[in-house]
Amino acid sequence: MNKGTVTKLKNWLVANFDLKLVESSSTDSFYLTNDSVSIRISDHIQGSDFNKIRFDISIILPEETNQYIVSIGYKVYIYNSISEVKQLLITIFRICEGIPESTIRNCVTSAVNKTKHKYLECISKLVKTNKKLNKSYQKYHSKSIQLEKIVTKCEKEIKRLKLEILNLEEKANDYKLIADNMTRSRAHYLHECESLVDKYNSLMNDYNSLVEKYNAL
Repeated sequence: MNKGTVTKLKNWLVANFDLKLVESSSTDSFYLTNDSVSIRISDHIQGSDFNKIRFDISIILPEETNQYIVSIGYKVYIYNSISEVKQLLITIFRICEGIPESTIRNCVTSAVNKTKHKYLECISKLVKTNKKLNKSYQKYHSKSIQLEKIVTKCEKEIKRLKLEILNLEEKANDYKLIADNMTRSRAHYLHECESLVDKYNSLMNDYNSLVEKYNAL
């Protein structure tokens, strides 16, 4: 409960109307009464301290809201500003001064209708805002879906390229093995050729020796 607001409302009532003020010693409640009307202002429903008194008007200021709950008899109203509550109280005091009930009833109904109108305007604005937010959501949701498709496509393309790279690496390894084998084969052939040349030279030496021996006979 905003104690500053309660104090202002209490002081306004005492200054403008002939009311006796009683403050609760145990809670943040105020009681204003005269011969015609009794008013209770608090942050909670009526407790045991005045359980035998029925207040004509009970004004409750909840903890976590800027709204005001006003009960008149068995009727309950909700107001968005302290000025609306003051206007209602003025109307009620006029009833106590002898203004026809029908006139006051019309005033109260008018005040309630104004409040309802404000609520309807607020709801209308919220509906419009909600529609705009839905459109924005649909727009960004659609873009999100498109981006997801692009990401999925890119992931598939990356996967395909990775497979191609692996295939190319395998082929490169195969070619390397073939080249290594060819290098080894060439070296083997050269070694065989050298061996044959050596054998040829050895045989030619033997042949030449035999020829010399034959000629010497």
